[in-house]
Amino acid sequence: ECVLPLPDGTAILHALEGVAEEPVASGTVAVSFPCKASASAAQAVTLRVTNWLGRRQRLRASVAVEGETDPSVTLKGPDYIDLPGHADREYSLGFYAHKEGVTRARVTFTNEDTHEYLFYDVEVTATAAGVLQVLELRSPVRQRASTSVTVSNPLDTAVLLTCECAHTQVTCPTTLEVPARGSASAEVFFRPVLVEAGLDVPLTLRCAELGVYLYTLRLSATPAGPERGLVFNVPLGSKEAHVFKFTHFLADKAEYACAFSQASEEFAVQAAVAGHPAGPEGNEQEVEVTFEPTRIGESFRNTLVVTSPVGGEYVCPVMGRCIAPKPQGPFTLRGGAGGVTFKNVFGSETEFTMTVDNPAFVVSRTEKIPAKQTKTIAVSFKPGAPDAPTTAKLLITCAQTPATPWVYYLRAA
Repeated sequence: ECVLPLPDGTAILHALEGVAEEPVASGTVAVSFPCKASASAAQAVTLRVTNWLGRRQRLRASVAVEGETDPSVTLKGPDYIDLPGHADREYSLGFYAHKEGVTRARVTFTNEDTHEYLFYDVEVTATAAGVLQVLELRSPVRQRASTSVTVSNPLDTAVLLTCECAHTQVTCPTTLEVPARGSASAEVFFRPVLVEAGLDVPLTLRCAELGVYLYTLRLSATPAGPERGLVFNVPLGSKEAHVFKFTHFLADKAEYACAFSQASEEFAVQAAVAGHPAGPEGNEQEVEVTFEPTRIGESFRNTLVVTSPVGGEYVCPVMGRCIAPKPQGPFTLRGGAGGVTFKNVFGSETEFTMTVDNPAFVVSRTEKIPAKQTKTIAVSFKPGAPDAPTTAKLLITCAQTPATPWVYYLRAA
């Protein structure tokens, strides 16, 4: 009631009746955050709550999300806020989303004694996450480096993510199953074949339920050391072959060129070898290397380089030692005639001198043999007295090796 006194001593009495309608929103807040933000990132929706009374109030906070609840999205704050009379305070809602989308909610603050309340309408947009983490993978060429990414699943059902990386030397599982309310890790391996310096490539994991997980792999590959060397020990006039083995790691065929780092008459190798398509552990290839020395000594050293623009480079030290020719034979002459096969190992035509220690065996005094060619040295036998020796020693020498002859033992049958 409202009483209005009048000058004549009377008064007017008014009966007043009010109707309290539902409050309008105290405000509308629209913000956006990247999804899958780390725990350290500020992902809070801030609301300013005002106490409309002159005394202290405790208001209960409740969040009602519009539409069907998405378990991959979290929007939550403290259950209560305390306000002094006619004061205001900030109230923060934590937000986290696993995938892109828009979350609309009404946040209501209620006095549980009087049931009076105020509310805010909130709209939070989850944008693309961007790169979640940069993972460093560094390894020497043809060695393997590894890392892992861990995915947590907040849902009550298991999810299956697909894993993708376009770099041919990076391997990862094609799928990753994450159990309900659990986590799982995907192992990522990098086995480079070419030297790389800080190459960034994307690694993506995705599923409909949790969206896209994007990582950057920073790949670095350093040169590999030399492979195990090949060692040769060959008598002058002979040739020895060893096999150099290397592993081709590409899923495609590649052509490798084979050469020595220095020009060499003693070492030889095929010009090229094909690397056939390989699996994750590679495919072993072989290259034959031969050593045919032209002088006695231990100073034969070189480096075999097997290289491909796409398959990488393999370096193999080669070391050779040439010793004096080993005696050969006995060679049997039947019917008074025969011969021994002899090769000119030198890089030019050379004249060789032949001598025999038994005059019953006859051989040409000298022979000129072209470079790297083989010739049969004819030997004949003219028997003498019945008890005369039927064996002999043939010595072959040349100007390049006067003190180390080739020795062939002969026998007449």
